[in-house]
Amino acid sequence: MRRKPPSLFINQEVIDAYAKNGFDYVSNVLTKPSNELQRVICQSLRLFWTASISADIAISYLTYVAMLEMLVMAPDERSIARQMPLRICWIVGENATSKNRGEIATRVKKLYSNRSIVAHGRAVDQEQFSPDLPPLGELTPDLRDLRLLAFELVRKLAKCSNYRTQKEVADWVKARDRGASISFDSHLPSCSSFRGNIARRLKTSVQNRVRKVRRVLHFAFSPRRV
Repeated sequence: MRRKPPSLFINQEVIDAYAKNGFDYVSNVLTKPSNELQRVICQSLRLFWTASISADIAISYLTYVAMLEMLVMAPDERSIARQMPLRICWIVGENATSKNRGEIATRVKKLYSNRSIVAHGRAVDQEQFSPDLPPLGELTPDLRDLRLLAFELVRKLAKCSNYRTQKEVADWVKARDRGASISFDSHLPSCSSFRGNIARRLKTSVQNRVRKVRRVLHFAFSPRRV
C-alpha cells in the first residue's frame, strides 16, 4: 500500500524557502537536462520518489542506497564500498571538519554494507507505516539518514552545472582528498584540463614544502660565526 504524499500550501514564503534550499537548480535540471550527470540526477529523483512513497521499509532502504550509488559511481566502476563513502563525505561535507567528514564516511559505509542484510529481510523493522507520509523524524534512523544524504547530494550536484559526468566529480573528490584547495563550485572546463590543474597545484605544493625543508636544513647545518 502506497503512502499518500502530504498536502502542501504554496505561498511566497514556501517558494523562497525552496529556492534557498536549491530546488530552483533541481527544477532546471528536470526541465532540460544538458549532460550525462544531469540525466542521472533525473533518474535518481525517480528512485527518490519510489523510496519516499513505498510502504515497505526494506524497499525504501534499498532504493535510497541505489540512488546514492547512481549519483556518485559510474556504471562500470568497482570498489563501490570504498569509493562511495569517500565521494559522498566530500560532496556533502566539503566545508565540514575532517572529523565530521570521517563520521559521514563511516555512516555511509555502514548504511551501504547493510544493504544485503536488508535485502534478506533481517535487521529491518517491518512495522507498516500509516497511509499518510510520516514526518521525517518518525522514520527509522537509517532511512532518515539515507533520505537526507540523497537530498543533499541531489542539491549539490544540481547546483554545480560544471560537472558533466560522475567521473569528473570523482576527479574533484580525489583532488580534495589529496590536499588540493579546489571548491566544488569551481569552474571545470574539461576533465583533462581539470586533471592538469590538479597535477600543477600538487606539484607546486610539494615544491614549496621542499624549499621550506631546505631552508631549515641550511639554517641548522650551515657554519655560524661565534
